[in-house]
Amino acid sequence: MKWNVKGNIHAYERKIEINSREFCFQKEI
Repeated sequence: MKWNVKGNIHAYERKIEINSREFCFQKEI
């Protein structure tokens, strides 16, 4: 259970990082 939660949090953080990169990329354009 803890392992699944930790994995979900890691994926959630990666998703935010990708979204923030896309936002900065669009902002530069």
